[in-house]
Formats: sequence, C-alpha cells, structure tokens
Amino acid sequence: MKVRFSFFIFLIVFLSACSGSHQNRSGHPDVLFTIDGDPVSAKEFEYGYRKNNIGNEKSVTREDIDHYLDLYINFKLKVKEARARGYDTTRAFQKEYETYKYELIRPYLSEYRAIDSLCVMAYDRMKWEVKAAHILIRLPENPLPSDTLKAYEKISGIRQRALNGEDFETLAKKYSDDPSAKTNGGMLGYFTVFQMVYPFESAAYNTEPGQISPIIRTRFGYHILKVYDKRPSRGKVKVAHILIRVKPDSSNEEEARNKIFEIHDELTAGVDWNALCTQFSEDGRTRYSGGSLPYLTTGQIDNAFADAAFSLDKPGDISDPFRTRYGWHIVKLEDKKEIEPYEKIRDEIESKVRRDTRGSAARKTIVEKMKKESGLAVDNTALQYAFSRADPSLLKGKWSFNSQQQSLQDTLISFEGGAASIKDFFIWVQANQRQVGEKDPVNYMKALFNQFLEKTLMQNEISKLVNSNESFRLLLNEYFEGMLLFDIMDREVWTKSTTDTAGLRAFYNTHKDLFMRGESVDAEIYNAASASLRNEIRTRQLDKDYYTVGETEIKDFSILPDGFVGLMKKMQKLENGYLVISGSESTYGGIMDSISNYLTKTGIPPDKITIDYTEAHPNSILISVNSQSKKSLELLYNTKSALTLQVDAGKFEKGDHPLIDTLAWKPGLYETERDGRYYLVRINRLVPPEVMSFNEARGKVITKYQDELEKNWLKALKNKYIVEINDEVLRKVYKDLENPVASGR
Repeated sequence: MKVRFSFFIFLIVFLSACSGSHQNRSGHPDVLFTIDGDPVSAKEFEYGYRKNNIGNEKSVTREDIDHYLDLYINFKLKVKEARARGYDTTRAFQKEYETYKYELIRPYLSEYRAIDSLCVMAYDRMKWEVKAAHILIRLPENPLPSDTLKAYEKISGIRQRALNGEDFETLAKKYSDDPSAKTNGGMLGYFTVFQMVYPFESAAYNTEPGQISPIIRTRFGYHILKVYDKRPSRGKVKVAHILIRVKPDSSNEEEARNKIFEIHDELTAGVDWNALCTQFSEDGRTRYSGGSLPYLTTGQIDNAFADAAFSLDKPGDISDPFRTRYGWHIVKLEDKKEIEPYEKIRDEIESKVRRDTRGSAARKTIVEKMKKESGLAVDNTALQYAFSRADPSLLKGKWSFNSQQQSLQDTLISFEGGAASIKDFFIWVQANQRQVGEKDPVNYMKALFNQFLEKTLMQNEISKLVNSNESFRLLLNEYFEGMLLFDIMDREVWTKSTTDTAGLRAFYNTHKDLFMRGESVDAEIYNAASASLRNEIRTRQLDKDYYTVGETEIKDFSILPDGFVGLMKKMQKLENGYLVISGSESTYGGIMDSISNYLTKTGIPPDKITIDYTEAHPNSILISVNSQSKKSLELLYNTKSALTLQVDAGKFEKGDHPLIDTLAWKPGLYETERDGRYYLVRINRLVPPEVMSFNEARGKVITKYQDELEKNWLKALKNKYIVEINDEVLRKVYKDLENPVASGR
C-alpha cells in the first residue's frame, strides 16, 4: 500500500495535480474545455499548471501552455475512460480510496495544541539515545479482567525482585515472554525516539540510568525496563559500504571473510574505493554508486554497522572489516550531521507523530472536540439494545443480524449534520468484525461502537471539509483521479507491454531501426592482481577454445569421489558450463551412462553432458567441468583470493567501460595499469553499428512498445470522446499564466 501511495504522489504531481471536473459540473463561468460535455475550468487547469511549474512563473511561454494543455487533455481523457468503465465503482477501489482519503484528512482534522506539544516532546527526546533492557509479560489483545490482574501481579512480583537487587538479565531470561530475551537478557541496545511503541519510549526516557521503570502497558502486554545509559544523540551519519554477503547457512563464511580482508588490504594500500566497490561489492543497489547509503541514525540499522559508522571521524575514513547478519562490510565515512533545528524538521516530526501510536492521544482529543462541536447525542436505550444483540459468534468474526428485528430504524446517535440508526451500526459491525481473543462479546461490541462513533464523526467532519474547504476538495480529487489513472494505465499500457510477447516481437521486427547499437568493439578485459598473472593470461590462456576448471577421477565405483561435490558447485557457478565424462566404452560404457542419468536427475540438462569414449585412462572414469567462456578463468585463478582475476567480455560501446574508452579502437592487445591492478585488453574486432538482438534490446523494446500502445490508445480515445476548447477562455489563460503579476498571482 505504501509503495502505491508514494507513486500516486509522484504521478499526480507530474501529470496534473488538479481538481476534478466531476466536482465542477456547474457554476463555472470559465470552462476551458469539455470532454463529451463534462467541463474542466480554467481555474482548475491553471492550478495544475502552476503546481507543475513552480519556480518558472516568470518564463512561461504560450508554447509551454499549449504543450501542457495537450498533456492535460490526455490525462482527462484517460480518467474519463476509467470512469466510463466503472473502475471507480469497484469495491477494491472504494476501499483503497477511503484509506487514502483518511490519510489526506488527518492534517485538516488535527490542528490542535496536542499535536504541537507531542512534536516538541519528540524533538527533545530526539536529542538523546537510551540504552535499556526490558521484561515482557504478554496479554491477549482484548484480555478479560482476570487475565489482566494475573499478568499485572506477575510483572509486579518480578519488578519487586529487580528493585531488591536481583540481576535484571537473569530475571529477563527466566520470565520474559519476549523470545529474544532467552539469549540477550532483554537487552535492546541504544534507541531513540519513534523506534519503540510510544508508552515504552516514554518509560525509557522518563527513567534515570540505573533505575527500574514503573510498570507500563502496551499493546503487547506489561513491561518493566531497566535503563543502563543515556547519551547525547550521535545525530545522523552517511557512509558508503562494500558488502560481501554470507549465505544463510554460513557455508561461505570463511571465503567471505577472507575476501573482505583482502579488499581492506587493497584500500589501505591506496587502491581507489570506487574501483573496488564496483568490482567486488555484493550490494546490488549501491555497487555502481560507490556504495553510498542514505543518512542513518542509531537504532535504525544493525548495531554493529551503526557503531562502525559512527566511530569514524573524518570524511574519507575507512573502518576495519566487521560482521553483521547480512555479511562482512567495510564502511567509509561521507558525512555526519547533528540534529537539525526544530523549525527545519518540524514537518518531518509531525508526520511521524501522526503515524505513531502517540497520535492516538491526539486523535482522542480530536474526537472529544468533534463530539462537542457536533452536538453529539447517544440514545442510551438504543445503545443498550444494540449491545444486547452481541453473542459469541461476534468473537469469531461471524456475527450477523436479522434485518427484520424491531428497533433497527431507531436513532442510535445524532449530531449536527446527520444521524445513524441501530441498523447503520449493525451493518458496520458486520463488515468490520474479526476474530479476536476477547472472551466477552459485549465488551467487543462496545469497542466496535467506539470505533463506529469515531468513524462516523470523522466522516461528518470530512463532509464539512469537502463542502467548505476548496483546497482540501482539490487535493482529495487529485488522489481520486490519480488512482483511476494508475489503474487504467496499468491495464492498457504497462502490464500489456510486458506480457504481450507476440506484440513485443512484432514491434521489434517492424522497428528494428530504433534498436541500433552504436559503433562498438568486441573485447575481453582481464583485470589481474599482478603483472605476472597478466603475462600468464596473455601467453597461456588467451587462445584456448575452452577451459577445464575442475575434474575428478572415479576409480572406486561404490562411492562418489571426494571432489564430486566441489565439481558440481563449480558447474553451478559457470557461464555456459558443460560436463565431459571420459572413459573406455568397452570397460565402463554402462557406468558412464548411469553417471550421465544420475547427473540429469540432479538438475543438469542433458545437453550440458558429453560422453567421451577414450582409452587414455583405461582404469578409471574422468569427469571434467569445462566452459568456453573467458569468465571461467576466474574459477581457475581465484582459488585463494576472489580478487586475483576479474574477467569481462562482450561488446562495448563508448561509455560502457572507462578503460575501453581510453584505448585505440582497433584490433589488438593492450596493457595498462590502474589503481594497483594490471589490465590486459584484447580487442577482437570493431563492430559497426548494428541492430541489437531482441533479447539484448528487450528493455528498450518494452519502453518503445509502451509509447506505441499509449499513442494508439489516446488516438482511439480522441475518436471516442469529443473535446471542445473554448478559445476565448484559453486567451484569458494565456494572459493569466504569462503575466502572473498582472493576474494577481
């Protein structure tokens, strides 16, 4: 949900960021254009234009306005078609839209002192980091009073023992319901604001180092904390890292450790960080950007990573290798920041406060305020009747009501601007109930009534805002139309372009001129750790047709040889690898066939297995792993160090590889040195501009095919719907946007 929500923000701002014509069908004297009679006002268009051209107000041209108008009409055509298909009436769309609407409404409903005081408190806490441990006694989500009392008495007894001097870690290991406490004694390490649930955070910040907190209640149960330390915030740190991953089963632990230490040795010897990161880091997201990560804070990342990052003093400083749950890292400091002034980050803090559980305190204040302002009245007789209808099926999420029951039409709550009946409440309960741990159905019904009451008051407040607050109405419709645009673009363009293989092929075959590769070289690049290795590659390996990277000999046919497993691992790592089973046909032909069948069952394709009948070794069978790929040389030479040799081979255009760009573009062998590495480059041939194969160009084909699909679709929409532009109003728009001062903007 959050990914799509973020995408809507981008999509709406980029494409239109405008109010909706479906809410502006009347009363507008300045209709700029219509789509099948549906009006879009000049005011709406200008709002969208200005929002997308902030900072360029003084350089607006008529050509810019016309271009944006074309885009804007296209956008409205797509939204019109989405509505025509009923995308906005589906249950899934309505549910998702209601979620976004609530996200949008919160800033308008929460302009109260409670929010501001929570923001100030959060900022003050942000200045400190707390090191604490905790003990948890769990409670179900809706516990009975007896459950609550039992848990409270248990945590009270544990707290008293801690106060009497018993070791907190020992108590946590023995009694805490937090599974991790069995190994870490309840230790949480250092954390800061917004990283724990709000009551827990408050207890941590309100307890002095060395002390035991009062008992606190969270949604998980009862806790006590022991605070060990408080220190000034370390702020934010920005680092780059080189990562060598360790597999979940740790099977490559030693290999990864050796590799990271060798990289560290190279760094301390002066080899360029970016070069090593590009060559060896296994973080695919950052490998080609120098390993750079966003700003990080304590508690946001693995403790070992945070400690290594914050221990560095000056930009450019490099850490020793260290281990996290992801693997082995080296970090380089890029920047450190102290906490910024409150005014600069208040909006960011407020956003977190609203998302955080502490926001419920503000929401409670808001609900109470809405109750008073709306003149809320609850009919207690109707309420008691509603509660009396609760039964055990409600706890299972399977409750229903008889629509013929008496009193269903009785008013349950009333307020300025509306009312809700018992039936309205029951319909809501039936739609929102779920299986719970609560043991009393009446208690659960009461909880649902509180939720219903809050929801109803919020909806009433939203209605008031929509009717009275134009800016909110515009914003709300941005999301409505943005969701429609996303859905219809996904169906008509994005998904279709990636799944229509036949269409992609046909488009590629018809437009091959769009997928030309520029002049390039067919080349091999050997990146060696020493000049002697480079010489060996040049004299012994360059002209071979294939490479044998491993072999094992079978003499005892009752068992697999020790080297067999290692051979299979090499086969898995190879590009274009294949196995050769060699032996005497007359002596071992049947066994060789059996080995081939066994290898096929282990997942090796039959076309990757070759049987070679030979009398060269009459008393054994030899299995070898081979490859024609130059890349396989890495397996031959990187037995002790993963940095010994790196091989790249293929077609390179200008800009594809910095080393290739520095060489004369003609066939031959070239040697050079860079950053302590020894390079051998063989340019086999110059490749004139040529059409890329379909597989090589697939990404570009999809992009161009999307453009084609959208263009044809828009053409069909313009034939389907009549677009009429009011030239007189358009001239006024030109004047307003080209002369913002004169128009009062």
